[in-house]
Amino acid sequence: MHYRKLKEKQEYDDNLEKLKKGRWDARENMGKALVTGGGSGIGREISVRLLRAGYEIVYVGRKERGLKYEGEMYGRKVTFLKKDLKREWDGVDFRDIDLLVCNAGVGGGATLLDTEWEDEIGVNLRSVVGMTKRFLECKNSEEDRSA
Repeated sequence: MHYRKLKEKQEYDDNLEKLKKGRWDARENMGKALVTGGGSGIGREISVRLLRAGYEIVYVGRKERGLKYEGEMYGRKVTFLKKDLKREWDGVDFRDIDLLVCNAGVGGGATLLDTEWEDEIGVNLRSVVGMTKRFLECKNSEEDRSA
């Protein structure tokens, strides 16, 4: 086996042992990440990886799912923000958010004759564009104040 691969494998094994024993040395604080749909599926995996990388997590969704254990395991704060992204995305405060991950999505296979497509557009399009716009506006105003 190549030396670099062997070294990476050894580091992985060492970290896995630390993780099993509850002595994971998380990296320095990277800031705070907001993850929509961060409590389940792909969003949960993204949240866990961000915790491991050193981020605090604010996850947004309709139902609170358990990320508390993972936060404790990596020594990071995890906060749940209950929002139905079909309509409520505009109430999110982005001032202390460093990273935005728009992961939430719905897909019920609605046709144009159904009213459910409005909900799908609300989550899959309006919330992503609206939250990203507000996040960028907030970051741009912070840069203007610091300049």
